[in-house]
Amino acid sequence: MTSDLKNILQNLRIESTQFNANDVLVNIDPTNQNLFFVEGDFVFPLTEFPKRILSETNKMLKESGVNAMCSVNEVVEIKLGEKKVLTPVTLFPLEYKINKQQQQINFSKIEEEQFINPFLIFHIEQSLGVNLPSELSELSPFLVQNGFEVQQLDKEVIGNFHHHRYQIIKELDEILELTEPSPTLKNLLGFGSAAVTSELKLIPDNLFFADIDHEKVFESLNIADIVVQGPPGTGKSQVLSNVLGKLVAQNKTTIVVSEKKAALDVL
Repeated sequence: MTSDLKNILQNLRIESTQFNANDVLVNIDPTNQNLFFVEGDFVFPLTEFPKRILSETNKMLKESGVNAMCSVNEVVEIKLGEKKVLTPVTLFPLEYKINKQQQQINFSKIEEEQFINPFLIFHIEQSLGVNLPSELSELSPFLVQNGFEVQQLDKEVIGNFHHHRYQIIKELDEILELTEPSPTLKNLLGFGSAAVTSELKLIPDNLFFADIDHEKVFESLNIADIVVQGPPGTGKSQVLSNVLGKLVAQNKTTIVVSEKKAALDVL
């Protein structure tokens, strides 16, 4: 791996690990308006539960297909810079139902999907140089044995804990350990050749109408990696749909990724 490429990856990792003490995965702060503290049953009048939390949940679910709403009932005290914070230990994903007739919202834990806070995993690995136990039952004893104060909260906390973004840290660590990154990664970051090793040879048939500009995309894609740009309504989704159709017809494997779920729904 070249030093320039390694520097780019290391900078990406640094950017991904800039933790803010206001992040709910880092600190359970009673004054944080993005958290809702509750005692007893998870059933509330709709007027009591913050609309902004529910709106954020639905927005993320619609855009990315990810459910970020979780509950927390156990925290550990850690030091972040000069500040002590109460960090969630494990999180329970939540489902909710709205009873419009009774004007209530009812939450339920998905017990089998309980997971360890990824920020805590990262912090322990960095501060102690050790890995947390994978068994949830061993987690609290491990923290106590290593000098951390684990606390059971007198109230459960509900909020949008965006834990999925921490996956990139693990992926970057794995890439940085490689002696030689893949040609695709090098091309993506500008350190490889745009040319492919063999022609793609897309078939001429299309699923949908394709104009001259679309056909130029298919011709270019046969011999190189390309970027297609254009404002809404210019047929980008139609081009991609035709490419997918051609590849499926040729028994080729494809992977489609998108920042937003809506784009995938269109395809």
